[in-house]
Amino acid sequence: MSARSALRLLHRHYGTGTVTNSNPVLLRHRVLDREVHLIGTVHVSTVSADAVRELIRVVRPSEVHIELDKDRAAKLMRGSSPDKHDLAGSIAAAAAGLLRNPATGLAQLPGKIVGSLIQRVFQGAAQVGLTPGAEFIAAIEEAESMGAKIVMMDRNANETLQRLGAAVLSDLPGWIRLAVGGPTSNAMPEEITKLARATGMRDAANVLAHMRRDEIRSLTHWLRRQSPRAMEAMLDERDLIMTESLRATSDNTRTKIVGVVGRAHMDGIERLWTLSDGQFEDAKRRLGFIGQQTK
Repeated sequence: MSARSALRLLHRHYGTGTVTNSNPVLLRHRVLDREVHLIGTVHVSTVSADAVRELIRVVRPSEVHIELDKDRAAKLMRGSSPDKHDLAGSIAAAAAGLLRNPATGLAQLPGKIVGSLIQRVFQGAAQVGLTPGAEFIAAIEEAESMGAKIVMMDRNANETLQRLGAAVLSDLPGWIRLAVGGPTSNAMPEEITKLARATGMRDAANVLAHMRRDEIRSLTHWLRRQSPRAMEAMLDERDLIMTESLRATSDNTRTKIVGVVGRAHMDGIERLWTLSDGQFEDAKRRLGFIGQQTK
């Protein structure tokens, strides 16, 4: 099979500037002389890692943009294991910081708690033989093997955690109702019940790996109704940052890019991709956030 035929098979149906259900999706811009082959992944899925390797080998891009910041990328490539601090230890450390500097400590406390919870999820994945971030490792290795430029296009994780923690705190009543099984304003979607029925981390990762984009969309829409501020911090702001990276000018007259992001980011990036520069700046102003990408 020729490279061109393989690429058509990989994409199946190219995106047209509106949100699609394709994965990967080809993004073309009417002004920018560049094309982006955007692939959405699940961070604990070997299937995603294999798909990323295949896409990069077929496309042979000049640049590979990855949903990581420099610090996270360095830790991932060193094979660093997640922090061993448990949730109680993280809260205790944050409380000590609160006593030393009340203003700063109070602002950082929610983010530290959320970060610890996320670390525990990835620890659980590693304990059952899964490799969190395997698709990012695959992207870096493939890019290096063919001399493609590697761009770490995400915001610093600590800043995201701080913003996410503050958002969760502001939406705390809704999360408490959800945690204790109280009434919510929105019915729980089937995608959540699928995850709830999963028996262990490996089964849950398998469920996520096989979710279509429309199913991920349903899940994120439901989460957005529970905590709109958390979704802004976790998705919307970072979608802007990563789209800005993908749209950035390049020295090459024609740039072919592979973008590797979590599947939940695909809709936002696809919507933002075809905006004019003025529309894109308006989108940032409406969100009240100006992204600063990390390369």
